[in-house]
Amino acid sequence: MTRSPRPCKTANLSDSVHQQLNMYALAAGAAGVSLLCLTPPCDAKIVYTPAHVVIGHGGTRFFDINFTHHGGNDLEIRTLHNSCTDECLANLYARVPSGNGIAGKAILHSLFSCSASALRRGDRIGSGAQFHAGGFGALMVGVATLTTRTVQGLWGNVSDRYLGVRFNIQGKKHFGWARLTVHDQGHNIG
Repeated sequence: MTRSPRPCKTANLSDSVHQQLNMYALAAGAAGVSLLCLTPPCDAKIVYTPAHVVIGHGGTRFFDINFTHHGGNDLEIRTLHNSCTDECLANLYARVPSGNGIAGKAILHSLFSCSASALRRGDRIGSGAQFHAGGFGALMVGVATLTTRTVQGLWGNVSDRYLGVRFNIQGKKHFGWARLTVHDQGHNIG
C-alpha cells in the first residue's frame, strides 16, 4: 500500500453525529458486557487416580472403579473364563450401573449392550459421544478350540487405550476414562 504524501486531515463532525457515535459505542460496549454476563460459568476438574492392577486369568475376576467417591462402583472391569472339553471362552467386559454409560456402539442380539470403544490418546469424550447406559460393554471375546484361537472386539492386544465412561454426580453428567492395556495370552486347548 502506498501512503499519500499529503498529511491526514481531521474531519469535523457535528455535535449530533458525535453524540450518536458515543451512544452507539456505549450501546455496543453494554451489549458485549451483557453477553459475557449471560455466559454460564464453566468448571472443570481433572481427578487422576493412579492404579496398576492386573486382573488376571481364570474364573471370574474383576476390578471396581469409583469415580465419584460416593461409596458405590461407577465402573467394573471383569473377565469371565469358562472351560469345557472342546471350546473355551474368555470375555473381557465393562459394566456400569444404571444411569452411567460406556462409550461405544450398540450390539444387537448379544449378552452385551455395546462394543466398547478403544479410544486413543487425544480422542474426545463428552456429551457429543455415543454412550450406552447401564449394562455390559464388550471389550474382547476370545474363543479357543482344539485347533484355533480367535479374538473379537476392539481391545485385543492393545496398549494404552482409553475406555470412555459417563457417570452422574448429584444428577449432573460427568465424563471420564480408564486407561487399559490388554494382553491376550490365550492358548489353544489340548
